Amino acid sequence: MKTLFLSLLFMLPVMVQAYDVKVDGIYYNLDKASKTATVTKGDVNYETNELESYKGNVAIPEHVKVDGVTYVVDKVDEWAFYANRNLTAITFPNTMKTIGESAFFECSGLKQVVIPNSVEYIAEYAFNNCSGLTSVTIGSGVKDIAPYSFGYCENVTKLIYAEGCTQAVNTGLTTLTSVSIPNSVTCIADSAFYDNMSLTSITIPESVTSIGDYAFAS
Repeated sequence: MKTLFLSLLFMLPVMVQAYDVKVDGIYYNLDKASKTATVTKGDVNYETNELESYKGNVAIPEHVKVDGVTYVVDKVDEWAFYANRNLTAITFPNTMKTIGESAFFECSGLKQVVIPNSVEYIAEYAFNNCSGLTSVTIGSGVKDIAPYSFGYCENVTKLIYAEGCTQAVNTGLTTLTSVSIPNSVTCIADSAFYDNMSLTSITIPESVTSIGDYAFAS
């Protein structure tokens, strides 16, 4: 009987808690020293590798209060929303600074992504293989977009640089038909629109004084 019980126990899905606290359906890890909170993944089933903790429209708040302490929400952890195919929309707060590696990898239900001006860094594979994406807006504070952040987002046709952006950075998108460049942009980065075979026209504002190497190659 004991052997049978142990066998059945090992057949159950393995659920691991990888977060400090859950508030209003969102999972966080807390840094008590800096009083910052990182959005992270919830209960992970490592047998199926499915992370279905988040569904529908998720709005991340600017602050979260835990045990009387207020934490600033400034990061989305790596793999936080990985393969949540039922995630249909994500709203980032104006306190967000970093979107981690593979944070939204294979979130095929997302239709558009608006990166707020507070975000400074988008890590590798952050939105890779989000096949449902059609529109991406890059906030003015983005200083670096790592390679393959938007790789295999083959249905994105519209790219918008928010007012206040000073540089049209390389997003890695290659299926663009429409690009919006505001008058605040002064520089188009190296390889910014490389290999965009579907891009038929683009208007460059008079504010632009520099166009990088291979900006419109291929």
